[in-house]
Amino acid sequence: MEAVILIGAGFLGAALTTISGVGWGVICTPILLTLLRLTPIQAVATTLIGGLGLNIIAGVIFYRLGVVDFRAAGLLVVGAVGGALAGSQLAASLPEALLRRVIALMIIAVGVHIFLRR
Repeated sequence: MEAVILIGAGFLGAALTTISGVGWGVICTPILLTLLRLTPIQAVATTLIGGLGLNIIAGVIFYRLGVVDFRAAGLLVVGAVGGALAGSQLAASLPEALLRRVIALMIIAVGVHIFLRR
């Protein structure tokens, strides 16, 4: 049953992410937290590793479609390196209850932002 949940979450998260640019973490992290009962740090780390396939495949497809802005993507990568270093260390150092709340607040904030955008 766990494999079915993970495959379903992966499919749904990847489909929504490649359609909208958001969704992978919003779909997969709560599933890992609630249905599989992973700790918050395990859910975050597992979601990020699980997203590697999504990012590679979708990136190649969007590259072939000619819709990638490489200047913007390069600048995002520069910022992402520092952010990933800082964020992963911070996440690993936070108490489990606090990290769970941070995850929940970020998911709510993203949802509210998307809902209110025109």
